[in-house]
Amino acid sequence: MKAVINIDFNWHAALIKHLFPFVLLLVIAGLIFPSEECWICSEWLRHMMYVIWFYYILLTIITLKKPFRNLLTYHGKLSDLDIWLITITIGIAVVWLAYLITNYSSYIIGAWSFTFVFYAVLFIWLYKFKRTSLFFEKQEKYVDKKIRAVEAKEFGQRLQSFFYVQKPFKDPNLKLSDVALSLEVTPHYLSQFLNDNKNITFSSYINEYRVEEAKLLLGSNNLITIEAIGQECGFKSNSSFYSAFKKLEGVTPAKFKKQYL
Repeated sequence: MKAVINIDFNWHAALIKHLFPFVLLLVIAGLIFPSEECWICSEWLRHMMYVIWFYYILLTIITLKKPFRNLLTYHGKLSDLDIWLITITIGIAVVWLAYLITNYSSYIIGAWSFTFVFYAVLFIWLYKFKRTSLFFEKQEKYVDKKIRAVEAKEFGQRLQSFFYVQKPFKDPNLKLSDVALSLEVTPHYLSQFLNDNKNITFSSYINEYRVEEAKLLLGSNNLITIEAIGQECGFKSNSSFYSAFKKLEGVTPAKFKKQYL
């Protein structure tokens, strides 16, 4: 559960922390109960399994205390991911309860409860999938976790080198997915890097390179018009060229050229 809501979740530490004590418990149980008393061991382990199962259900509820609080509050807001996690948690709790009471009822209760929870979760997922193309599209688009600094620095250098050498910004129809494909990353990853780590939109990012290229041409080439320079740098129209240039440099391309000369 923590791995879903925390991008920096450490799987290795979690496995050691949660799996090692359980394995140690099995070893101790094998030493305490000899093989001829295996029925005692199995009963003891079965009860311990229910206790551990309940313990992790409680930990999950504590981890999701904010979504559960919003669920019980009239004005509380729940995201799609919150609803999904709450549904799974409640479903697991129902299955745990069903297996727990099989001692006092038919064993088939556990199987029935598992089947019911499975189809309920499947129905919710299919209903959501019918409405949108991706189940967690909203969460991925607005995820508030930045890419880790070391990884972001390395990717930023790759992105900068790609723009300086290949100059993809000269294509007026350049899309974020085109750059992501060239760098062999997902469009979501590139968008997250620009929005969260660089605090800039994709259009603003490529406009910075287009304006820098335009400044070089304005200062070194008197044979082509200012409008032609804008087109050469990837701007679709003169108005977008003038607007982006003035926004970044504080002056129009014509004034910049006059001042430069």
